[in-house]
Amino acid sequence: EGGGGRARETCRRESGEAGFAGLGQLGRHRRYSQSVPSIGQALQLDPSADVRLQAAAILGQLSRDDVAVTDEVKPVIGQLVTALLAEKDSNVRRETATALGRYGELSKSGVLALTNTLKDMEPATRAAAAEALGRIGPEARTAAPVLVPLLKDDDKTVRRFAVFALARIAPE
Repeated sequence: EGGGGRARETCRRESGEAGFAGLGQLGRHRRYSQSVPSIGQALQLDPSADVRLQAAAILGQLSRDDVAVTDEVKPVIGQLVTALLAEKDSNVRRETATALGRYGELSKSGVLALTNTLKDMEPATRAAAAEALGRIGPEARTAAPVLVPLLKDDDKTVRRFAVFALARIAPE
């Protein structure tokens, strides 16, 4: 099993720098599909925001080679949605929203969590949530009333992604 097995074990039992290093090892060994449950647990339960941030980034970078889209991506999306709803750290929320956006319409179960994230204090997090909703497309139509006020946000990037999202979810 090599380094990937040690990395998964590190993720399971340790946090902080060791957990962060363990997640990084998973990336180097490309053993994501076998490690998704452990990475999801790190995202949801690890006390270190750095580890949760790295876990969200890894879950957002899974490819069709890493998981079978029809079978294995649903639990990944579920883990991301659960984490987004519970997460206190804005940077982790931003990365989790970005990860959900990478799955496009498959992330439709995350629309409510992403809509709530549009109210984040950090502009980068609001922008990531808006972009993710846009990538989900028409399935995110319920977010439109919360996106419209972002067209007047003080932050240019938030405004840009609000336009992007509104164009993608309600193109008419």
